[in-house]
Amino acid sequence: MITVLVEDDLFTFYDIYEKLDKLNIFNSNYQNEMLNRLSEIQDRLEEIIYSIEDMSISIVSGLDSLITGIESYQMYKSN
Repeated sequence: MITVLVEDDLFTFYDIYEKLDKLNIFNSNYQNEMLNRLSEIQDRLEEIIYSIEDMSISIVSGLDSLITGIESYQMYKSN
């Protein structure tokens, strides 16, 4: 990379730089820690979303049972 820069071949230099950057070679320790923390936050948010979905299904199921019970009672009462 240094040789390419000394030879003033900026196209090759930036090509190499981009390839190394994709491998996170130039990330600082702070950036790596931040990426790890953001990944942990994302995982926890996914867990919360799944919990909310499960709770939603439970609530809908409970309301459906309640409505069925009310309809049965009304039919019994009218008969």
